[in-house]
Amino acid sequence: AAEAAAFAAAAAGSFLRSSWQSFFSGPPSSSSSSAPGHGRRRRRDAAQEQGEQAEPQCRLERVVLRPENTPPGQTLLTRALAELIADFLPVSLRTPGAVEWVLRYTPKAHGVSMSTLYRNLAQCEKSVVVVTDTEGRIFGGFAPEPWEPRSKFYGSGEAFVFFFDGTEELRFFPWATTNSYFMYSDFSVLAMGGGDGRHAFAIRSDLLHGSSSPTSTFGNPVLAASEDFVVRDVELWALTEVES
Repeated sequence: AAEAAAFAAAAAGSFLRSSWQSFFSGPPSSSSSSAPGHGRRRRRDAAQEQGEQAEPQCRLERVVLRPENTPPGQTLLTRALAELIADFLPVSLRTPGAVEWVLRYTPKAHGVSMSTLYRNLAQCEKSVVVVTDTEGRIFGGFAPEPWEPRSKFYGSGEAFVFFFDGTEELRFFPWATTNSYFMYSDFSVLAMGGGDGRHAFAIRSDLLHGSSSPTSTFGNPVLAASEDFVVRDVELWALTEVES
């Protein structure tokens, strides 16, 4: 009985010491990850990707790339980059299984032709333009209306532009409500954003030369590596509704 009482007293003392230590030290610390700032930045980390890989394989994919006429692995747009862009698309285009990303035009597969570009994008209500310059900067925009040679500005406030800074982070610039110069296209240029004769980005008809400037349309900085740039590659991806 004396031994049992001694054991109980020792256990109680250990519990009290542990409780007081917990009281003064506070709750255990937890790791945290940086969140996107004001919805304008988005990055993916390894933990998130591992979590997605662990999900059931039967789930619908939010991004499905269809690089028609282009060998797999040779497109500028990767699934990882498309996932970043998708975070800022209208809700109806972010729903898993709702749309497929179909590569409708790129010079390396369809030749250098604005006529072919417009023909291939005809009736494509929503699309994403992705460009890379010879310095390796990747940028582009979301076009909420079909690309057509209208020789005037058009589009809607769903439009946005972006650039990918090479550190797994996407910088996103939505409509700033200052003007409505969302999209411009004719047979000499394809552009987004405007004001004072400048564009957030503009691709010339040779699909080799372009320019990028700050615009009041999106409140963006220069998206390319420099204001005047040489195009290394350009792709236009149609966001095509999946037949139910």
